[in-house]
Amino acid sequence: MRNPGGHNARWWRKHPEAVRPGIKERQDHVPLEAVRKTLPRKLWDFAESPILWGGLGVLIGAVTSLISLKYLFVMSAMVVCVAVLKANFAASHRLTLQVGGNLALCCVVVLVFSIIWKYVPKPVVPPTLDQQGDVLVDRFSRKFPWLVSPPRPSPGPGKPAEHAHITYDPPTEAETPLLPYRVGQTPSLTIGFRNTGDFQVLNPGMAGTVQVEDNPQGPANAKQIDGIFLRARKQKNLQHFHNIGAVLDPYLSGRGHDAYPFRADAPLTEDDVLALGNGHKILCAMAVTDWQDSSGEYETDFGRCYLCVSPFVPCSWRLLPQDGLETKLH
Repeated sequence: MRNPGGHNARWWRKHPEAVRPGIKERQDHVPLEAVRKTLPRKLWDFAESPILWGGLGVLIGAVTSLISLKYLFVMSAMVVCVAVLKANFAASHRLTLQVGGNLALCCVVVLVFSIIWKYVPKPVVPPTLDQQGDVLVDRFSRKFPWLVSPPRPSPGPGKPAEHAHITYDPPTEAETPLLPYRVGQTPSLTIGFRNTGDFQVLNPGMAGTVQVEDNPQGPANAKQIDGIFLRARKQKNLQHFHNIGAVLDPYLSGRGHDAYPFRADAPLTEDDVLALGNGHKILCAMAVTDWQDSSGEYETDFGRCYLCVSPFVPCSWRLLPQDGLETKLH
């Protein structure tokens, strides 16, 4: 086709099929990279960039490792499984083989990560300052016990020995409510005592029991009342508690209290429940506490009985004659 050769725009509009010399050759050799990409296409390419996902993986791994190394292993195994599913190594086979093969490969990945987790060194969490301080104090107290709880000097000539005292608290329910009495119930009480002196109580220990006794009536039965505690002391099945090495400071310091639970030897029968309710029998808690101070070794008796005479009258504790009696042993 004839080309007038000039810049006649009207002629070019009438002959659109004509190509200017040299332009067709240049169009055939335009590289693909020179094609202008749209913004959505650029964003999609950026989202698929391995460099981006590598950087995000490093960031997520660093944050997760601060929380738990186990979570980091789980996330890594999930990412590898997703990569296996995307690669679809069994694409040339049937659908069932593709699904089974991909699942088998994911199981292998999980097994490999489990083995690595088993043998990888676990991070050691450093102890806090409070924990480090507790360890140092414990080591110091074990190495120098006399500095933590120094012994009191022995009294000099003409100076009386430092003597402490213990006082019992009212018994309290140890496990289940005591009242109302029930058939099959095994009464249990907690017997507590405190250092009411001005000096330390050392190595306290207690032996005691809880048992049902007949209620002696009238002044003629004073010997029977004394016999309740004496019989309890002679029993061989007393419950024993020892706190070797314990030190009870004076009660005003807030650390001079100790207590132990005691249970009856047998559950209550129907006759016991009836007699305890009408005052014919009483529930007695008895104990002996042995302890030491700088002046020697002592024991203090405890004996109190719970008396109920009627459902309309509140029950009350009655003290045995031996309650609070202190005896020096050595």
